[in-house]
Amino acid sequence: MFNTKAFEAEMARITMQVIVWEVIAFVVGMFVLYFVLKAAIRDGINESKLGERQMGGGGGDQWRKEVEKAMEGQLPPMKAEK
Repeated sequence: MFNTKAFEAEMARITMQVIVWEVIAFVVGMFVLYFVLKAAIRDGINESKLGERQMGGGGGDQWRKEVEKAMEGQLPPMKAEK
């Protein structure tokens, strides 16, 4: 008739396989996501005005002055325009 022990053993084996494949997929996905984010952040900063200032292309001293002003509480006026 129907062997419940064999069915139970087969279901346990399949469940373990699924868990192993999910863990492998998660690890590989996180590894890929790490490199994508790393490249996006690096390239995004390097292509922005902030990156130019830090690299000396737009005056690194100006960047330091702006940071010091912000730390002292002398922030420029901010507007939210649409």
